[in-house]
Amino acid sequence: MKDVEPRRARPPIEQIAHEFDLVAPIYDRLPLAANSSTRFVRYRLSNRRWSALDVGCGTGRTVCSLKGEFKHLFGVDVAAKMLAVAKKRCLRRRVPVRLARMDTCALGFGDETFDFVLLHTVLHHLEAADLALVEVRRVIRRGGRLLIVDILAEKVTGHAPIVAAYLAGALGAGKTLFTEGFESARSTWHAATSSEWLAHQRGECFLDERDFRAQCSRVFPGASISKRAGEFGLTSFVVVEWEKPA
Repeated sequence: MKDVEPRRARPPIEQIAHEFDLVAPIYDRLPLAANSSTRFVRYRLSNRRWSALDVGCGTGRTVCSLKGEFKHLFGVDVAAKMLAVAKKRCLRRRVPVRLARMDTCALGFGDETFDFVLLHTVLHHLEAADLALVEVRRVIRRGGRLLIVDILAEKVTGHAPIVAAYLAGALGAGKTLFTEGFESARSTWHAATSSEWLAHQRGECFLDERDFRAQCSRVFPGASISKRAGEFGLTSFVVVEWEKPA
């Protein structure tokens, strides 16, 4: 199969919100969502533990995993239905998180508010990722830490995003079959191959590594920028770690 180049034009924020509202009921059953590494995030927390912000928190899986790590937890997302799922998760797990619908490029927080800010697979959705980077820098306290994890355009392992979605579904269902049983495996497969998720995958526009490194180096001088393989080797991620000078 021929490689298919990712689309270069990103949809407006309203369309992104609509797409994620559609997939909100099934999102946590998707293999790549269920297997995103909360442990990876926890190993990279700031030493100062007063307040943390998860930008693009989705269904709240990661921000809930930070329970007890910070005095104050915040999560923001553009998709109201994703936030509704996050709210239920936080209530069920008794995690005191303040959730709000908010645009990444216009965060409604004061300057230097947070000790730790996370953006996990958010920036590749945005029309103005450069503005989002500047906005995120603004809300980090001096001595606070930033962690960005996002998907690179170089890899969907040479496959079109739709093929990658089917592969992830098959591999995720197989893994779930051994750990959680047949019904969970079937749910994983149906979620990964649902019309809503495949429609979203068709519009994905991943990051160009060279451009993204240049952007981050301008906004976050001295940042550590590395690359790592994603779940099942179907994706390649860029990881940005930065501490705001005191």
